[in-house]
Formats: sequence, structure tokens, C-alpha cells
Amino acid sequence: MKRIIALMSAAIIAAGMLTSCRKTYPYDTDKAISLATEYMKNKYGKDIKDIETYKKTHGSDAYIGVKFKLDETDNESSDDNTYEVRVYVDGEGEENHYVKCDNFMRTLVNPYLKEGLSNILDENGFENYSLGIITSDQNETGSFNYFMKEFVFHEDKKIDEMFKENHFDLKYRIFFPQKSFDNSYLEKIRSIYAPLFDDDYVRIKILVFKDSDYEEIINTNSSSTKNIKELKNEEIVFNNV
Repeated sequence: MKRIIALMSAAIIAAGMLTSCRKTYPYDTDKAISLATEYMKNKYGKDIKDIETYKKTHGSDAYIGVKFKLDETDNESSDDNTYEVRVYVDGEGEENHYVKCDNFMRTLVNPYLKEGLSNILDENGFENYSLGIITSDQNETGSFNYFMKEFVFHEDKKIDEMFKENHFDLKYRIFFPQKSFDNSYLEKIRSIYAPLFDDDYVRIKILVFKDSDYEEIINTNSSSTKNIKELKNEEIVFNNV
């Protein structure tokens, strides 16, 4: 009898799991587009165009991805990149749509981080190098290069304050020519950045190239170095999450 009860319980649990996996959400693409349009206008002062949507239906979170380009026909320098706002859907049988995150914020954050992180190196005597941001985001979004709706960017805020007030996931690279690199730089870079990162996850790639290869990278402003041989490839990781 106990065996029968156990088997019945297992069947009920399995059925519940299957029902959960098949849970449907009230995806409303028109509502998602409306929320994304309003969000971009209110937060960034940007109009959008060429809108496309897709639905994320697998996993525990359901959302509608609203992809678009900026509507900047009056701007002298137009931005042709595609961005995305993610509108999440909550509740079965309920119309509860809300913006969770976007990836446009990185266009503001990355130049700010590049300047701030470079200034720290300059203040500590580094002269001949180049720094580039690979990815910047907030872990809560679950995706590279996305920032939460609540994240507020302050251009005039000091970089140490920005890191103290927010949690970042960050990857960046520092390029050096062979003639100006010393092995002591690795520990020096670690020590000068350590006080900056509080509850953040940061990976810094240190790359050293032949002088001529370094000049080619800098002059072409290329972020790809896969076809150029590295003399040194080291990584510094701050895992304070």
C-alpha cells in the first residue's frame, strides 16, 4: 500500500512539473512596444523606429524583446546600431508587462568607464597603453551588456562613487607595446584597481604586443587582435560578488 501511495505521489509531482513547464503567459507585443517606446523617450529622450519583437518562452522568465533603431533623422551623426528593451511578462492569465532592462545604457556607460579607468592608470604613472571595454552590465539582467531599468547614469559622478553605488559585471583589456611593459605592472595594476571594485565582478585582460603590432592595433582602432600574436596574455580577476 505504501508503495502505491509513493508511486501516486511521484506521479502527481511529475504532472505538476509538466504543467509548470507548459505554463503560458499573456504575451502582448503591442503593449510591449508601447512600453519600450515610452521607456526610451522618458529615460533617454530617444524616439525609436524599425521595431521588431521576439518572445522568450523557455526557462523561468518570460519576456518580449523589443528591438529597434534610434529615430535620429535630424542628427548630423546618425546611430545605425540595433538596441533592445526587454519587457517581462508576469502571471498566468494576467496582463502584467513591465520593462526590466535595456542595452542602450552601455553606450553611455562604456565611454565613462573607459575614461575613468584610464585616468586611474594615468594618475599612477602609466603612459604608453590603450584601454578598451569589452562588456559592461549588471548581473541581475542575466545578459551581457544589459542594465536594469532602475540604473541611473550620472556623467559628473566620480568613478569610485559609481562603483560603490552599483553592482557591475565588467570586462576590459589593457594593451601595451613591448618596449613599455614591465612584469611588475601586473601586480601594480591589481593593487591600484583593488580599492575601486566593491561588490563587482571584473576581468581585466593584459595584452602585450610587439611594438609594430601594437601601433597597428592603435592606428586602426581595432578591438580584434586574434590575427596578431600576443607576447603576453594575462588576466586579473576581481570576484567580489
